Amino acid sequence: MNSTQRVHEAFHYFLRSFILASFAFFIVYLVRTDSLDLYIAVRMQWLVKCTALGLYVVAAHQLYRAIQAVSGAHSHDHAHAHDCCDDHSHDMPASWRSSLLLYGWFALPLALALLIPNGLLGSAMAAAKGVQFSTGELVMPESPSDPFLRSFAKYGQELSKHNPIRIQDDRFIETLTALDLYKSAFIGKTVQIEGFVYRESGMNNHQFSVTRFAMSCCSADAYPYGILVNDDKAYAIEENEWVTVIGKLSIASYGDKDVIQINTSSVLFIPPPDNPYVSPDINFELE
Repeated sequence: MNSTQRVHEAFHYFLRSFILASFAFFIVYLVRTDSLDLYIAVRMQWLVKCTALGLYVVAAHQLYRAIQAVSGAHSHDHAHAHDCCDDHSHDMPASWRSSLLLYGWFALPLALALLIPNGLLGSAMAAAKGVQFSTGELVMPESPSDPFLRSFAKYGQELSKHNPIRIQDDRFIETLTALDLYKSAFIGKTVQIEGFVYRESGMNNHQFSVTRFAMSCCSADAYPYGILVNDDKAYAIEENEWVTVIGKLSIASYGDKDVIQINTSSVLFIPPPDNPYVSPDINFELE
């Protein structure tokens, strides 16, 4: 392999090392800035962190191969393994066009991730996906003795002992579901919930929804869940404002369904939390 070929091969190895290391550095950046929560569910983040470690290892190997190519050591070793072959390029792209196409597939998403600022999913995405207000419908079993339903019945009994009932992040979906499944038992109970304000066309001037996006794996599968709120000054509250709502539960007819509704006693404006998304509690059925 002549010097021109060695430089060509070293360039491609170095470029691959740079791209792989850049992905790893980006993951580390997200972790250090507490931004990984905006992309990946908490319980899946350890896989992403392990991926960053793997990317570092592969990037280091590609850098080593680049150094080998420049020094000529790789060419010498390769000649012993393939002494009948003259091409030692390992299928490296032959032209700048093919190189641009190959590496562009990797560089483009990385560039977009770096250039586009982090943002929160809000009302626009909630409107596109449709907010789920009747969460109880999602878990209705075929039999009343279903173990899953028994878990919600037990949890509902536990919730009824609290005043107020705080709909917390770690069991946001499960709490909304229990309240919806046994809504008649919770009428008049005081609840507290945090989320962003969402309003759709079917709501009147006194209504909005406190909504959160639930993430199972990553932001691509996030789905909005909410609870209807009745407040005399709802019309003055802008969409996407983050609020803490406290009030008493009632039942309202909305979208041809009976859903739970909070009649407010207090609406407080708050900053968005560090992690605006919630996730299903995978241990819920096991308790």
